Amino acid sequence: MIKYVKEYWMFVGIVLLVVLFVGMSFLHPHKKSSQTTTAPTEKVMKDKGASSEELPAETENEKNYRQAFLALERPYGSVHSSEKEKLSASLFQGLQTLTAAQTVSDVTGTVENHLSMTSQAMLETVGIAFLVNHYQVDQESLLVTPSKAEDVLQFLVVLKKENSPNAYLIGNWNKTVDQLQIVQIIGGDIGATYG
Repeated sequence: MIKYVKEYWMFVGIVLLVVLFVGMSFLHPHKKSSQTTTAPTEKVMKDKGASSEELPAETENEKNYRQAFLALERPYGSVHSSEKEKLSASLFQGLQTLTAAQTVSDVTGTVENHLSMTSQAMLETVGIAFLVNHYQVDQESLLVTPSKAEDVLQFLVVLKKENSPNAYLIGNWNKTVDQLQIVQIIGGDIGATYG
């Protein structure tokens, strides 16, 4: 036995140290650290409870705008004004062709109207918003932000209708091919489902 201990003295030393540390952790649990962490947590919870009473309730339009804004990849980024103008021209030309359609089934995405990258189901949903529910595009509300891809910009535009909650249209614009992809509509009384 002593012969093995002399040959493997380093291994035996490590095993003894591990056993010693494990034994010490069982004998001396860390009670003080758990007591000190619960007190600040309770204080923060009490502070948050008091401040939530002071905040005014969020309206449906504010909630939907916040949700749409945060759906963008880089909502706080900015883009050059010339790129925003190009996107704006393509977007409003594409949306104009949707509003000019006779029926929802006539709504299609083509290269000419810059909507070839948008799914047919989403085009029909936007068509329902314009043709059936008579929503109008608020051109002044256009927000353009960068995305994670170098050749893609993202946009958010508000659709308005009198006496109805706003709808928020979110999408991507590929700069290289000048095509739009409408991704999502948040809020509003659209009355359509897709997907």
